[in-house]
Amino acid sequence: MEALASALLESTGGAPHPELTARLAAGQIFTVLRELADANQRRITAGRSAAALTPVALAEADHAFRLLRGGLTPYA
Repeated sequence: MEALASALLESTGGAPHPELTARLAAGQIFTVLRELADANQRRITAGRSAAALTPVALAEADHAFRLLRGGLTPYA
């Protein structure tokens, strides 16, 4: 996570509290990736094939990263 936070820090472009912003963003990205991986693992463990999961996994990844990009506005 530190490597991602460092890379994000270089591209914050004057964001307030740049170090904190980069660490928070990295943490959110890692959490999204972990949740997506966990969901896929649960389905595979339950007997679904990776090929059968591809459309669902892609749709969920698109949704997750749209939420990440837009913040939590659906809950505001």
